[in-house]
Amino acid sequence: MTTTYRTFTALLISFTLCSLTYAQQKSASCGEISSVDEFGPNVAAKARSFVLQLKTNVSQNNKAAVAAVIKYPIKVQIDGHSAVIRNRSSFLQNYDKIFTAELQLTLKKQSLDCLAYASSGYTLQNGSSTSFVIGKGGEIWYDSDTDSGPLRIVAINN
Repeated sequence: MTTTYRTFTALLISFTLCSLTYAQQKSASCGEISSVDEFGPNVAAKARSFVLQLKTNVSQNNKAAVAAVIKYPIKVQIDGHSAVIRNRSSFLQNYDKIFTAELQLTLKKQSLDCLAYASSGYTLQNGSSTSFVIGKGGEIWYDSDTDSGPLRIVAINN
C-alpha cells in the first residue's frame, strides 16, 4: 500500500466514525428519526423558523395566521373522522376541532431540535421512530411545493 492510500483510508474511516457518532447522538436526543439537520443548514433553518412561527401563532390563538399557512385542500381529523377542508373559511370554522387542546399542548412541547424530515415531507415529532407523532396529540405534516417555496401545512392528524 502506498502512503497516500493509507492516509486516505485512515481519513475515510475517521470521517465515517465521526459521522456515525454524531448521528447516534442526534438520535439519542430525539429518538430514532431522520433529523432536518441531515439535509443541511438551510433546510433546518427553514423548518425551525416555520415551526417556531406556528407555535407562536397557535399559542396566541391567531387562527388567521395559522389558516394562512395551510395548503388547501387539506386532510384533517375532526371528531375522530377524516375530513377534507377545502378553503380558509372552512378551516377557520373547524379550527378548534382540528387544533384540539391536546394537539396545542403537544405542539407547545415540541422541541425545535427534534424536527423530522421524511420523503413525504417534514413532520413535528417527539421521539417516535415509526409514526412521526408529536405525542398523543397527533401529527402536523408540512412541506413546500419547491425547494425555494414557502412551507405549508399539508396534513393534520389529531
